[in-house]
Amino acid sequence: MFDGLTRRTAFLTLGAVGLAGLGRSPATHAKTRRKKGKKEDPKKLCKKQTGQCLTFLNPTCNGDPKCLAIAQQCCPLLGSCNTTAFLDCVVP
Repeated sequence: MFDGLTRRTAFLTLGAVGLAGLGRSPATHAKTRRKKGKKEDPKKLCKKQTGQCLTFLNPTCNGDPKCLAIAQQCCPLLGSCNTTAFLDCVVP
């Protein structure tokens, strides 16, 4: 059986067997990675700014009713992520 096998035919046979084995290999799939950490919703971050604004402006007003009224009126604009409107409200 091995008498007719030469070096060249042996390498061709081994190469064919190797290629046949590769043809039947299972397909691989890339895994998807999940990003670590959660991205916070910008609207949720803005809602926190209303309280922060009032906490900052109330002591700054030193009891001035006009200043406190402006703070009460303008700070909710930050809660809706509307910084431009807040600045227009505070600085007429």
